[in-house]
Order: sequence, then C-alpha cells, then structure tokens
Amino acid sequence: MIPIAAILIRNPKGELFVAKRKNTKRVDPGLFGIGAGGHVEDSETPAAAAARELFEETGIATPLTPLFSFDFHNGDRHQTDHWFETQYDGKIPNHEEEWEWSDWMTVAEVDKLATEGRLCPDTALFYEKYKQRH
Repeated sequence: MIPIAAILIRNPKGELFVAKRKNTKRVDPGLFGIGAGGHVEDSETPAAAAARELFEETGIATPLTPLFSFDFHNGDRHQTDHWFETQYDGKIPNHEEEWEWSDWMTVAEVDKLATEGRLCPDTALFYEKYKQRH
C-alpha cells in the first residue's frame, strides 16, 4: 500500500480549495481534487508529509488537524490515504506543474462535481466519508 497524505483546505466562508489535474498527468488526468497532497516519503510521518505537500503545492504553512485514514483500491492502485484539514483565508496560486485550474468552490459546487463523477476516485471516496462525518 502506498501511503498518501492529503489536506482539505477550507476558507472562513466554508468554501473548499479545488484543483483540476492537468490532462497530461498519468493518474486521474483532467479530474478534480480537493485540497493538496501527495506521497508520504519513507522518512516521513503522514503529518510531516501533509505539511510538506501543503507548502510545496500551495505555498502556505498552516496548522493541520488530522481527520481520518482509509485504504483505497482502484484497479492496480492500492494506497492508504491520510487526510488532514486546515483553514486558510486568501488566494492560493495555481501550481502550474500539477493543476490546469484551481480556486475556491462552494460545497454545492463540489457536490455537483461529485454527482457528475468529475472528482478523482480517491477524492470522491474521501468526500463521501467526510460528508457523512460532518
């Protein structure tokens, strides 16, 4: 299982930071992800990886709150997602290497992406679990 650290970023208005993956990405091209994230390196804890990924992809360093972890299987993809949450009030620059587009979206807009099947599969599972708990 590949360990993944991911961070849900929420602003004070309750909007979520969402990014559309570049169409050239090998995994989930053109689909939408919530927040930021990536692989946990061998020498890292999930929390340290989350802080690193958050800073690398968004340039922000804010306190992280652990949410929950779950195993994700999709074809030959087997990973353990470790999700965290943070709050940030401001513009987050688009990470050109990773994302075609990024911005804040309302929960209703993210719900629409989920309903239309436009979220990355692991993000969709996270979002479903997150909404059940909140």
